[in-house]
Amino acid sequence: MKILITGANGLLGQKIVEFCIARKIDFYATSAGENRNPTCPDSHYSSMDICDKNAVKNIISSILPTHIIHTAAITN
Repeated sequence: MKILITGANGLLGQKIVEFCIARKIDFYATSAGENRNPTCPDSHYSSMDICDKNAVKNIISSILPTHIIHTAAITN
């Protein structure tokens, strides 16, 4: 199992990253901008705009996740 997490800098995304780390689940995290999650290793993170179709395709084809957990959202 390998999980791709979108919105990894947000509240829910950070909790899912912590969950994966604690349970040794293979994951890769994405969010807009730099990694602001102190528990997420930079080697498991990429900045990605979920509105950019090619960026999403590239991440999926390079990571080859078995699952995608989409937590990216606009809160304001």
